[in-house]
Amino acid sequence: MKRLLSLLLAAVMMVSGLNVVHAEPTEGPEYYPPVELTESESVDPSTVRKPSAGVPAGQKQPIDKTKDDVASVEYADEDVVRVSIQLETPSTLDAGYSAEDIANNRSAMNYREGLQNQQKNLEGSISRIGVDIDVVWNLTLAANIISADVKYGDIKKIEKLYNVKQVFVENYYEPMRSGDEPNTSFTTKEMVFATQAWANGYTGAGTKIAIIDTGTNVKHASFDAEAFEYALTSEGKSLSEYDLLTKEDVSSLAGDLNVSVDPEKTYINSKNPFAYNYVDDDYDIDHSKDEASEHGSHVAGIAAANRFVSDGNGGFVDAASTVYAVGVAPDAQIITMKVFGKGGGAYDSDYMAAIEDAIILGADSINLSLGSANPGMAYSDEYQDIMDGLSGKGAVVVMSAGNSYSWNSTVWPYTDGDDDPENDYEVLFPYPGYMYVEDISFDTVGSPGSFHNSLTVASADNVGTTGMPLIFDGSVNAFYNETESTGARMKTLAGTLDYVYIDGIGEAEEYEAVNAEISLEGKVVIVNRGEISFYVKGNNAIEYNPAAVVVANNQPGTLGMALDSYTGSFPMVLITLSAADQIKSSEPQNIGGYDVYTGKVEVTDYNVTELNGDVSEAAVSDFSSWGIPGSLTLKPEIVAPGGDIFSVNGFTDDDYELMSGTSMAAPHVTGMAALLAQYVKENDLAKWTDGNARTLINSLLMSTALPMMDPEDSDYYYPVLQQGAGLGNVYAATQALSFIMMNEDATLAA
Repeated sequence: MKRLLSLLLAAVMMVSGLNVVHAEPTEGPEYYPPVELTESESVDPSTVRKPSAGVPAGQKQPIDKTKDDVASVEYADEDVVRVSIQLETPSTLDAGYSAEDIANNRSAMNYREGLQNQQKNLEGSISRIGVDIDVVWNLTLAANIISADVKYGDIKKIEKLYNVKQVFVENYYEPMRSGDEPNTSFTTKEMVFATQAWANGYTGAGTKIAIIDTGTNVKHASFDAEAFEYALTSEGKSLSEYDLLTKEDVSSLAGDLNVSVDPEKTYINSKNPFAYNYVDDDYDIDHSKDEASEHGSHVAGIAAANRFVSDGNGGFVDAASTVYAVGVAPDAQIITMKVFGKGGGAYDSDYMAAIEDAIILGADSINLSLGSANPGMAYSDEYQDIMDGLSGKGAVVVMSAGNSYSWNSTVWPYTDGDDDPENDYEVLFPYPGYMYVEDISFDTVGSPGSFHNSLTVASADNVGTTGMPLIFDGSVNAFYNETESTGARMKTLAGTLDYVYIDGIGEAEEYEAVNAEISLEGKVVIVNRGEISFYVKGNNAIEYNPAAVVVANNQPGTLGMALDSYTGSFPMVLITLSAADQIKSSEPQNIGGYDVYTGKVEVTDYNVTELNGDVSEAAVSDFSSWGIPGSLTLKPEIVAPGGDIFSVNGFTDDDYELMSGTSMAAPHVTGMAALLAQYVKENDLAKWTDGNARTLINSLLMSTALPMMDPEDSDYYYPVLQQGAGLGNVYAATQALSFIMMNEDATLAA
């Protein structure tokens, strides 16, 4: 009877605690089974923002092309661009004519001829107002559009003419280099439906995000202040119309902070209005003077990387289509609070001091992608009390759940095959595979994510991957993780090279035996992960002068490689197990007594995205921590993308990289909270929670999250203990007609 008692108690507590206070069901994505609500109270619909007409919650919002959008920043008035001039009169098909055998439909053809005459008349009108127009196509069947080359500055003149519905710059498409999917960086932003929220004007403008982490490289192109200001003013507003944290604000608030700062030093610019090193008590907030990783910059990029970057010529271009990285709340300001540095860190007091200061500085959301290695509630009552006191302060405190897998995946001894114990598991329970009430570690979420009043985030695998792929034999796209090291960057080898895949672990004798028959010099050499450390695999290859060493993972997923002791000058990267299996799909050769695969590999220096499915096929990452907390509260509360996330590389000023972990999932929710903070402010909605925006934002996020189905068994949802409320959907949150009120701990209903 002891078995499963904890699970039963957890289920009873969570189900009985719910109280639906606003529960008018709304239409959701078609790929999730409907959820029936059995108890409801009506809400005055005039007091809550409604979805746009014809756009169900969770689906894409059409972009109004008549607005000045991305195209407006790419061209000077004298630049000639290809535009579509759409007329008000419906196209032939829109007018109700059937497409079937339409060429023999005299009435349809007469209608179409009438459209052509209208277009000729319009072309004459355009010429008469002094606009040079070079018509390319006259479309009248499925669309009533003149496609033409005109000067960008003449677009507004054309828009004023009679019968012109809209004029917009056409997209220009390059031939695809590889794969069957278009190049786009929006995979994770689409997963949380951020792009649809942007289309409705919610970009995080006027909000502030605090990143409590390893620091931020504020010189990176994606955190550029001029690009940030351009975004805010591109639609005609001035900076003064936004609630920005200014140098004057920092100066006036300095006396209330936990740290003594000089505003002239801690205020960097409008995008980065506050940056301080809490652990070293100085202004070194990047990654150059300590052993801390670039983790913080990657996290900041996920939350708030700019939507524009410099074009190098004094202008700005769309970040999504050029550098393939943009934050969930791209127009939010970033408050950098470095708690890992030269002095080590971070203790409870380090990040708690930063949290308090973030609230003083007016942060709308606060991100902590950090945590204890010990599972469960490893914290003091004092800090729990401090966290409890934050509930009425307005800021949403978002924390990563941790990467400790589930309790049942850690009960057996496990080694990953090398001599580095860092990724090995220990036996945590005396009776593997059984659950007894005496056991205390069913929950693998460590503090501070296990705090009641944190919004704790689990990780979902990205449904696509963005990066510079290695293309093996013209067909296998292998995206790679690159760890900062003394070696060169992989992209510096751009071009086509020979590869040699030694189906071994990178032992010295393996390289020697294969090299005796085919030279490894100048080739991309692939070996498998396992048994010996990563740096040893690289050092063993040095004398053979390869172009690069690629390590193939021996289990699903990605990870960073510890290369501190690597002494080579060639790049080392890691590819996935699935990519390695595809490379080895042919029959191997026996060379030097080893199975060896050879061929050609294209090393690319351009970013692409390979989509592998849609959001309905997203899986909870196997590394994402979950379980049954001793308090029987719900941890984690929500899921966001965390596996294979493309964002800022903080060691450089203009590069990007892939990382995985709940550390990457949390800033997605932090950015979502910033978008909702803007939504709540602009629509005066905090009144629904007695002025507490934090409670409303948490409630909206959890009420509109999409329950995730297990891709391996599509008849079942993931357990609520593993996914919380489900995968966050910020667009649905901004369109909700109702919500479930959550308590201060974002777990049990009020």
